[in-house]
Amino acid sequence: MDHFLVFYQQKMEQFYSALAEVIREKNYGLYWLDDGVKGDILYPELLLFEETICGELHNFELEEFLEYVVEKGYRIMMNFYAPDVVLGNVAVKIHDRWFAFGECRNESQEEQYVTEIWPLKYVLPNLRQMEVKLIRYAIPLRGI
Repeated sequence: MDHFLVFYQQKMEQFYSALAEVIREKNYGLYWLDDGVKGDILYPELLLFEETICGELHNFELEEFLEYVVEKGYRIMMNFYAPDVVLGNVAVKIHDRWFAFGECRNESQEEQYVTEIWPLKYVLPNLRQMEVKLIRYAIPLRGI
């Protein structure tokens, strides 16, 4: 394993720990892919490691959740190829690079929202492929 992977893997793990902290602090009940159940999450670290977290269509709950993570010092963007492209990726800045960790939708200029947060067990082994460039139409999430 080269230095690139070790450093960025550790930083990505810290980012997912920040996600878990927000779930605990704000007592978030989130939907996850396997059973679509929403409820109290006793072990958010395990959930974020194993499961894809899903948002509902036209619902901004995941953006609100991620805005609390932005307050912890992370820069997060919804990244689309162009203003009229429907699907994009949600990217976090880790040190000097951007990495995708989820998916977002662009319904109109007024309605962009996060649809999924991918599990850490998917992101880490694919970290090189998860590195993204911010494209022409990137929308920052701001802290609450």
